[in-house]
Amino acid sequence: MNGDGVEVESGGGGIEIWAGADPEFESNSKSKSKAKSKATATDRSVRSTLASIEGMTPKELGELAEAEFLRRALGMGMAIAKPWGESGAYDFIVDAEGRLCRVQVKAAFREGPQGGYSLRAYRSSKQCYTAKEIDALAGYAAPENAWYLFPVRVIRKVKSLKLFPGSKGKRSKFEKWREAWGVVRGRVR
Repeated sequence: MNGDGVEVESGGGGIEIWAGADPEFESNSKSKSKAKSKATATDRSVRSTLASIEGMTPKELGELAEAEFLRRALGMGMAIAKPWGESGAYDFIVDAEGRLCRVQVKAAFREGPQGGYSLRAYRSSKQCYTAKEIDALAGYAAPENAWYLFPVRVIRKVKSLKLFPGSKGKRSKFEKWREAWGVVRGRVR
């Protein structure tokens, strides 16, 4: 148990955190079992980060999404390079198994009125991305901790993407791209 009332355990599956400082856990009945309040460290870090997004600028939110992309890709053994400056069309160069992939990261931090997450799939000039600029677009629905990885051919004429990671039904035509990390590994074109 650390000083914040959070018990941290590590085992064969990585680090797990038992809720004690989680506001949802605190407000729930104390009689609920400890097993129901157990979450992975990744889930907990995403929830605690999202609780603090109020007041963040769009630039800071973009940086947060990029940091989450870095954490996820590095955790899967990919090497990442960040181009100098911010004038390029892509945020990262991913080296996955010897293949280089230019990746643009976009994110949504709030659920829309119909339950989905909208991502802008174009540059600030409202021009669609092309194969000359990027190889893939990584879309992050932050509250759901869901990544969608699209080859540029899928989004080359699309200005926005509507994602529904929390839906039980397949409301989004983009669900097949959810967690499609093969896109940056060169397995999907």
